[in-house]
Amino acid sequence: MVNRRYVAVFLAVLSPLLLALTAILFQLIRSESSVQEALARSNQQHVIQRGSQWIQSELSRLRGDVLYLAEQSSLKNWLSTMGATGRASLEDDLHAFARHRQLYDQVRFIDSSGKERVRVDREGEQLRRVPVESLQNKSARYYVEETLILKQGEVYV
Repeated sequence: MVNRRYVAVFLAVLSPLLLALTAILFQLIRSESSVQEALARSNQQHVIQRGSQWIQSELSRLRGDVLYLAEQSSLKNWLSTMGATGRASLEDDLHAFARHRQLYDQVRFIDSSGKERVRVDREGEQLRRVPVESLQNKSARYYVEETLILKQGEVYV
């Protein structure tokens, strides 16, 4: 009987302590889970922010390239004369640009009617000046239609 009595007292004292300890451990685990979730959200937001900054930087670089090409003196000279010498000079400039900016598969000038007038293609590591007879009419392409309605200085991406 003494053993049962000690067991009963022991359980009477220990049960509330075990229950309190279980509640404390549950709260600690829940708190740790909340901290982990907050940390994961913060990391995700950081990744999204970095990705957004990278995209903005790339778009800015593309815009700069387009505006740079639009201001080429060889383009302006050729547009004012439409002569073969001016076209060759423009081809040289587009070729040099494509050689140094390996991001682009094609660099071309499309006129206001949608016709390619000068084009340089990248084929692997090689650049090729496209002959006049191989230039294409791109007037029905969505990007030409969208570009032609822009104001001067605006860029379609």
